[in-house]
Amino acid sequence: MHDHLLTPALISRITGEVVNDITVEPVHTGFTSQTTRVYFNDRSVFIKQPAAQSFQQDLSERFQAKSKESRFYRELVSHTRIPTPVCLYIQDDPWMLCLEDLGPVSSHQKLGLDSDQAEQAVAVLAQLHLDFVEPPSGLSTFADSVGIAQADLQTWRSEEHTSELQSPCNLV
Repeated sequence: MHDHLLTPALISRITGEVVNDITVEPVHTGFTSQTTRVYFNDRSVFIKQPAAQSFQQDLSERFQAKSKESRFYRELVSHTRIPTPVCLYIQDDPWMLCLEDLGPVSSHQKLGLDSDQAEQAVAVLAQLHLDFVEPPSGLSTFADSVGIAQADLQTWRSEEHTSELQSPCNLV
């Protein structure tokens, strides 16, 4: 993670507030990124940065995860009705997103979802799918993207990276 880039000056520039001190709390490491909560001035924001492990960075590059997520917040978020945090800042190199903190997720939260949370997640994903069945100009259909991702993941798995996956999840 690039915690050394998270400074009071950066948070000041992003928020437009005078920030003299920050506290950084790692929250989650996923397959392609890490999230951190940054506390300042009696509030907080979420920062997404590239994951630290090389296999995670490779996976992110193969799926163009950073550019796709940046594009979502720059161009596509206005085309969906799903609740999304406000994106306060996007930096391309090194990649970083600063998002509104919707709380209350913490690094101590258990992994997995209960049945109500799972049902809500499926409903949000269904809405996202519906919003892009007829995608905005220049965006591939959801089905095209899934097919490409499945083919690329199979290629990636056939290479030397299979042993690096540390999750029991079957991704395809």
